Amino acid sequence: MIIIGSILLSLPFADKAEQATNYSDALFTATSAVCVTGLSTVTTATHWSFFGQLIIMILVETGGLGFMTFAVMLSNFAHQRMTLGARMLTGEALNLNHPSQLRIVQLIIRLSLIIQLIGAILLFIVLKPRLGIGKGIWYSIFHSVTAYCNAGFDLFGPSLE
Repeated sequence: MIIIGSILLSLPFADKAEQATNYSDALFTATSAVCVTGLSTVTTATHWSFFGQLIIMILVETGGLGFMTFAVMLSNFAHQRMTLGARMLTGEALNLNHPSQLRIVQLIIRLSLIIQLIGAILLFIVLKPRLGIGKGIWYSIFHSVTAYCNAGFDLFGPSLE
């Protein structure tokens, strides 16, 4: 995930200036996003385009929920039933004693997404008057995901600087 994320973040259209980001900066940001530390060598708000911010948010969600949990979530969204081998692999990765415990993982995913949605709605109520509808929706979703996963990325500027 980190390698794929760093490659995507180093693409020219991931940068607001439409210039390729230094690979070491992209790698550091992708690693920080997956490991949910929130550290970055560039300012998230001013450096990354919408595409770059979207990649960061997906990496944070993947890191926050865990890769295997994220794979279960994608399988559920695709409405595909997991094969027995995939269930056993997922159970092993998530340290489940019985394949039926996969339902608990699905419940955790649903609750996580519901909590993030509630957070985004509450943030949108506050941010809409200040940012407008489109930007308010994006900022609300991004900050809800990063707050839920305790990642620390923000789109408002220098953050704790």
